Amino acid sequence: MSIRKLKNLRSQWFDSVNEGRQLELFAADEAGQPLKDVQYPLLSILADEKSGELLLELSTSKGVVQVPASEVKAMIEAASGQVHSELWYEKNVYDQDENT
Repeated sequence: MSIRKLKNLRSQWFDSVNEGRQLELFAADEAGQPLKDVQYPLLSILADEKSGELLLELSTSKGVVQVPASEVKAMIEAASGQVHSELWYEKNVYDQDENT
């Protein structure tokens, strides 16, 4: 499985009679136009029909998944300053261990 890092993203409001209003995130080219091979939303933010809770919706190989946006927000906040690349560890942890 290859990983594709998308640099250009575009959000778009979507209004629907039977789904309310949601915000969708698309992959875009430098001009802000949808990529030809990714013309579906990467993810959507919508409100739960009963509670109004914000949900993050994304498609997986097994189908559509909805998770509370508050949980995703908390996860991003927890990750800030705590998640690092392997290169970061090599420079900031492993190199310091070798010098002590």
